[in-house]
Amino acid sequence: LEGALFEDADLTHARFQGATVKKADFRGAKGITEEVRQKLEEKGALF
Repeated sequence: LEGALFEDADLTHARFQGATVKKADFRGAKGITEEVRQKLEEKGALF
């Protein structure tokens, strides 16, 4: 998912198990728990 844009997406039921999220942009996305957000940020996702 490197460079993917999820702006304003509803990711309540999304699963990214094993995905590479470096530089993936989740700004404005909805439905992401704080725990998941922290894990994605650690892997280089943008919020």
